[in-house]
Amino acid sequence: MKQKPNPFAFPNGIPIKDRLQKLDEAAPDHLSAKRKIQVKYFNFKDLDDSIPLFCFVGRITSQKGVHLILDTAEQVITKYNHKVQFLVGGPANMSEGYSGQCAHKMWHLKNKYPHCFWAAPDEFFTDGSLVNRGSDFGLMPSAFEPGGIVQHEFFVGKTPVIAFKTGGLKDSVVEFKWETEEGSGFIFEHYNHQELLHAIDRAINTFRHKEKYLKLRENAFRATMEGEVVCKAWLAEFCRLG
Repeated sequence: MKQKPNPFAFPNGIPIKDRLQKLDEAAPDHLSAKRKIQVKYFNFKDLDDSIPLFCFVGRITSQKGVHLILDTAEQVITKYNHKVQFLVGGPANMSEGYSGQCAHKMWHLKNKYPHCFWAAPDEFFTDGSLVNRGSDFGLMPSAFEPGGIVQHEFFVGKTPVIAFKTGGLKDSVVEFKWETEEGSGFIFEHYNHQELLHAIDRAINTFRHKEKYLKLRENAFRATMEGEVVCKAWLAEFCRLG
């Protein structure tokens, strides 16, 4: 470190305009997207916006912390009298021990709580854009994440994120402050399912206060990192090194 006194790093980003076009193709707004998710994945007849929807999209690997979601989901579902929903979108490698164990627990939760929990670990998930816009909260309990791109895919859909305080996540997912109405989501600092549960409790409390929640959604969109800004930052660093 002493040999490199001027280290450089910059967050990941996404092309916001192009991503918004994909979201518009999936659904024109948040509630339309949420309705599609509830009808397609939870067998609802129509939208029920009183139910907070938490979604994960990604690989079923230990890095992504999927087990924390699975260890927390049933407790949250029973605590809130089945008025909460979890969607876990992503394939599991059944030949890998961690993924296989997660898959079996997903099937168990899906069968036990069909209106509250959905996952299909034997399938590739194709509704990422719909989930980015239709979720009430994105879930990113990654054990480590050098930069992270999924949080920005949620942010561009105005979806706040719940994340472990690590790597690039802690740089972009900022705890929502009730008094100042600042922040883009909720974070937990200790890597266990009880800490994730407390973050989900804070999220649900905010969701129930619509003015606060709508402010949080606006904050989330403003937290999106534009890909062009990232490219220019790295280009400037390469020029400096040259």
